[in-house]
Amino acid sequence: MITELKKNPNTYPYPHKFHVQQTVRQFIHKYSPITQNGQWLEENVSLAGRVTNIRHQGKKLVFYDIKQEGERLQVMCNSNNHKVNREFEELHSTFRRGDIIGIVGLPGRTNTSELSIAALEVQLLSPCLHMLPDAHTGFKDRENRYRKRYLDLIMNNRTRETFIARSKVVNFVRRYLNNLDFVEV
Repeated sequence: MITELKKNPNTYPYPHKFHVQQTVRQFIHKYSPITQNGQWLEENVSLAGRVTNIRHQGKKLVFYDIKQEGERLQVMCNSNNHKVNREFEELHSTFRRGDIIGIVGLPGRTNTSELSIAALEVQLLSPCLHMLPDAHTGFKDRENRYRKRYLDLIMNNRTRETFIARSKVVNFVRRYLNNLDFVEV
């Protein structure tokens, strides 16, 4: 797949630069007060995230769920909104679950009242070399979870939160003992 992307002059699987203005968490915090369904602000925002789910609604509309730092956001890609030169279907056929994409678009709420970003531009930042497990079935096999920790952290928010809490506890104990002039051996 990557060799195909490299051969195409319009795509490169690892672009040099993509300017990210906000994280997904900052986006949700800033734009969650939008309450009107179908309302889109005239404010361009750029962010990036890992694709966890793809839903096609015909040939002209695609929804992506992206995750970043444990937060999920919906991306709405409508063929009427895109400012890219390539065909809409060709562009969105290259994206798979697990890819990291960059989005420039307008914040707002869909008609079903879900906070989203209406994409004006979507760019592949890093393709996923191994397909992620399905979001519905999850990643539950205990042996694989211990063997592939990185995948467990991507797929399971509870595991991720446990690792973050453990890290904070260890850092606190280390700082506390350092202040008492203990030496770690």
